[in-house]
Amino acid sequence: MSRDPRAQQKKKERRNAREKKKKQLARQETAVTPLALVARFPDAPVRACSINAAAFTDTGIGNLFVVRELPTGVCVAVTFLVDLKCLGVKNVAFHVLSRSGVAEFARKMYASEPAEPLTAPEAKKLVLDAVAFAAKYGLHPHADYAKAMSIFTGIDETGCAREFEFGQDGKPLYVNGPHDSPTFQRRIRDTLDRTAGPGNWDFVLMTSDPGGMSAADIARLALQDEEDVEFEDDDEDDFDPAEGDDDLPRLPG
Repeated sequence: MSRDPRAQQKKKERRNAREKKKKQLARQETAVTPLALVARFPDAPVRACSINAAAFTDTGIGNLFVVRELPTGVCVAVTFLVDLKCLGVKNVAFHVLSRSGVAEFARKMYASEPAEPLTAPEAKKLVLDAVAFAAKYGLHPHADYAKAMSIFTGIDETGCAREFEFGQDGKPLYVNGPHDSPTFQRRIRDTLDRTAGPGNWDFVLMTSDPGGMSAADIARLALQDEEDVEFEDDDEDDFDPAEGDDDLPRLPG
C-alpha cells in the first residue's frame, strides 16, 4: 500500500524543524558574549575609564564609562549609572565599539558635563562601595549589575587608597530622576522609612520645569512639606530596583 505523499511531506517538515531547533540551541549554548571574552582575557587593556565630575560634587550621579580592548581590537564597554547619594548602581548598559569609536562615544556622553578620569581600580571600588552603601538601606543594584561587573575582570580594587563619600550629611538622599515614576519614588520612600527610619533620610523632588534653576540649585533644596506631594497608592512594601520599572532611565547604546 502506497503512503500518502502529503503525510510524508508533513513528517519530513516536522523532522527538519526539530533538527533546526536543535542546531539553534547548540549555537546558543556555545555563543560567547563580549563580556565573556573579557573574562577570558583578564589582561585586556583598559582604554577608557571616566565618570561625570559632577557626581563627586553637586549631582551625586554620573555615567561611569569603562572600556576594555580585546586582542581582536574590538572594544567592550559598560556604562554604569551610579548614584552616590542613595541608589548605588541604578542602571547599566553594554556596548561594543571600534577602537576609533570609543572617544566619540565618550565625547557624546559627556557633552553637557566634563568627565573626570579614573583608574580602573578606583572605578571598581567606586561601584562596589556604592552598591554596599545602598544595600545598607535595602536598595539593590540593577538586575544586570553582576553581569556588568565582568568588565572589571583582572582588576584589583584593594590597592585603591581613595575613599568615596556617599549620601549627604551622613544620610541617604534620594533625588528622583526625570523618568522615575511616582510609584518608583514611593517605593524608595517606603523602603528608606523602613530601613533608615523616618527623619534619617532626605528626598528632593526634581520637576521637569525647574523654572530657570539649575539641577545643582534644586538639589540643594529640601522638600518643605512632603504631604503636598502626591504619589500613587501602592500596597507593595518591598522595593527592589532589580525588578525593573518601565519608567527607569535607559542609558545610550
